[in-house]
Amino acid sequence: MKYGSSILSRYLSKEIVRNFLPIFVIFLLIIGGNQFFLVINQSLKEGFYSSEVFSLIGLKVIRDLPFVIVLSFSLSITYSLNRLYKNSEISILHSSGLSELDLLKNIKSIVVILLVIVFSLSSTIVPFSKSKIDIYKKTANLRPEYIFLKAGIFQNFHNDNITFYASEIVNLKDDQQKLKKVFLHSKQDNKVISADSGIKTKSNTGDVVIDLFNGNIYSNLKQEFKNNLEITSFEKLTLVLFSNSNHQSLEKSEQETKNIYELFTNVPNDFKGLMHRFLSPVSLLLMSFISVFLSRINTRENKNYSIGVVLIIYISYYNIMIYFNKLDASSMESVFLYFIIPHIVMFLLNLTVYMKRNFYY
Repeated sequence: MKYGSSILSRYLSKEIVRNFLPIFVIFLLIIGGNQFFLVINQSLKEGFYSSEVFSLIGLKVIRDLPFVIVLSFSLSITYSLNRLYKNSEISILHSSGLSELDLLKNIKSIVVILLVIVFSLSSTIVPFSKSKIDIYKKTANLRPEYIFLKAGIFQNFHNDNITFYASEIVNLKDDQQKLKKVFLHSKQDNKVISADSGIKTKSNTGDVVIDLFNGNIYSNLKQEFKNNLEITSFEKLTLVLFSNSNHQSLEKSEQETKNIYELFTNVPNDFKGLMHRFLSPVSLLLMSFISVFLSRINTRENKNYSIGVVLIIYISYYNIMIYFNKLDASSMESVFLYFIIPHIVMFLLNLTVYMKRNFYY
């Protein structure tokens, strides 16, 4: 019997994994496509570099991986077992005394593997991606408007203290811009800088600099200094448009951006964040149960809504978890209560479905 169970376990796991992979890829593409349009729209408002856009899309997809894994696995269980019920394979096993709980025992190996993966993602990789997303957003908000230069327009920055003009601007790769006939006026320094050409670049540290070539610096432009006008020629002049020296101050500080090790060291202050790391693993476990229970169908019925029901249940379950996680909690007890309420509701739903299924079949 143990050998037979081993064969059944491998067979069920193989079927579920084979269906899990295409479902996972489809949802990953949907999430990635949705994030692409969201980030592009956000970039128009906040001014992300083109290189940052694709990094943000990747980070946001990584952030949503636990959600995609749980949803894909739940649907793959339901779909796989549905097919086996339609082929009467599992019905024969049920007739021989195999229960739905026995089915769960036979797929426990793949459930455990995914539990480890989801917990690892939720505890370390997802917080890391959230911290990077946060840094990108804060850096973009601090980034001045003049980083994105426009051709043929006088642009004023720093409360009209600096005026910039370039007759032609060509956008290059890696967020570089090639400039021609450049004019810069600094009211505060009483200087005018003109150059035949220039190039705006972004360093690895996030600093934005402009290199000007073959130009002049005109100093002492005020009327009282008209006889003391100074002209300095240069072949190359480097100006820092934006210093990203405050980048380190943007490092992660919120609970959502801390990994599980940091949260453990700051309990009870970060207890809420710690509990949040277990939302996806627990939901994976409970969704595995209800997916098995709902996959059992009556082969004599033409219509089967189990996949749609599982989809609706998980989306509702996920939103309930998010809702309770956002509630303010004044103590560790209330944090734990808000954490456990969605799972209790899901457990009761599992119990109800299981009792109903076993009553009718």
